[in-house]
Amino acid sequence: MNGISGGKVGWVGYADPCTDNYLLCEHSDVGGGIYSGYQLLDWLAIEGGYDNFSGPSADYFAIGDSTQLVHYESEIQGFELGLKADLALTENLILFGKGGAFFWETEKKANEPFFGSIDERDNGQSLMLGTGIDYRLGEHWSVRLEYQFFDNVGDINTGGTDVHFVGLGIDYRFSWSEETTVTGLIPLAVVSEPEAIEAKNETKVVSPLTVVVRFVTNSDELSIDFQESLHAVIERLQDHPQSKVIISGYTDNVGRAEDNQMLSEKRAEMVASVIMMQTGIELNRITVKGFGEMEPVSSNDTKEGRAENRRVVIISPKVMINTRSEVLGK
Repeated sequence: MNGISGGKVGWVGYADPCTDNYLLCEHSDVGGGIYSGYQLLDWLAIEGGYDNFSGPSADYFAIGDSTQLVHYESEIQGFELGLKADLALTENLILFGKGGAFFWETEKKANEPFFGSIDERDNGQSLMLGTGIDYRLGEHWSVRLEYQFFDNVGDINTGGTDVHFVGLGIDYRFSWSEETTVTGLIPLAVVSEPEAIEAKNETKVVSPLTVVVRFVTNSDELSIDFQESLHAVIERLQDHPQSKVIISGYTDNVGRAEDNQMLSEKRAEMVASVIMMQTGIELNRITVKGFGEMEPVSSNDTKEGRAENRRVVIISPKVMINTRSEVLGK
C-alpha cells in the first residue's frame, strides 16, 4: 500500500470579492496548504488536506461617515477532499486531474468608528476542481505544478467569491507494505539455478528452469547480454527433445493499456523467434503469451519497480525421463 504527504504554496486569485462601493480592493494574495493521500489504484488516489488561501481586503468609507476610511480584512481556510486521477506521459512526467469538495470557513474583520469591532464568519462547502502535472524526482520525491478552482466560497455575512489557486508543491511517497524494497540496479536477465538431474530408481528428473529478461521503456529490442542468458534454455531444449517452454511478456503501466498489451505480445514473440532460430525446435514446443500491464511484480510508482515489471519470463516445466529416454510425464 502506498501513501503520499506534501505541501504547496502559490498565488491565490479572488473573483469579484468586493462590493460596488469600495475604494481599494485586493484581488489576489499568497496561499498554501498541506495534503496527504492514499493510492487506491496505480492511476487513482484519494487526497485530502488543509488550505489557507489568505483572503481579499478592501477599503471603504466608514458607515455613517464618508470622511473616514475603514480597512476590511478577510481570511479563507478549510479542508479539501477529493479523488486524483493520473495519466503517465513519460516514465517521470504525470498529467493529473482531480475533483471533490472544499469545506471552508471565512472570516471578515474591521474596526468601524461608530459600530466598533466587526468580526463576521461563515462556513459551508464548495465544489473543487483541479489539474496539473507531477514530475517524479526519484523513488520517493515528486514536485507538482497545479491549478485549482473553488466555486463560490463565502456566504451572506462575509460575501462569496470564486477562488483560483496556482501553486507549486513537493511531496513524499511512501509504502507500508511488507514487500522488499529494491535498492540496487536491476540486472538485464535473471536466470534460475542451473537444472539439476536427479536419479531415482530408473527415472531422471529434470528440474524446472526459469529465465527473466528485462526491457527498457517502450522497447522490444534484445541486448547482447540476453544471448548469454539463453544458453541454459537452448541447451535444455536441445538435450531433452520432450521439454517445452512457456514465454510470457509483461510491461509497466506507462502509456495506454491497449498499447502495453501489444508491446507485451511483441516482446514475447521476439524472444520466441530467437529461441527457434538457435534451436530449430518445433512450434508445438513453444507457448507465447502477452499479459500487458497485468500481474506486476513490483510497484509501478517507482522507476525501479517499473523496470522490474518490463519483462519476459521463460519457463520450462519439470520433465521426467526413464533411463531408456522414454518420457514418463512432465
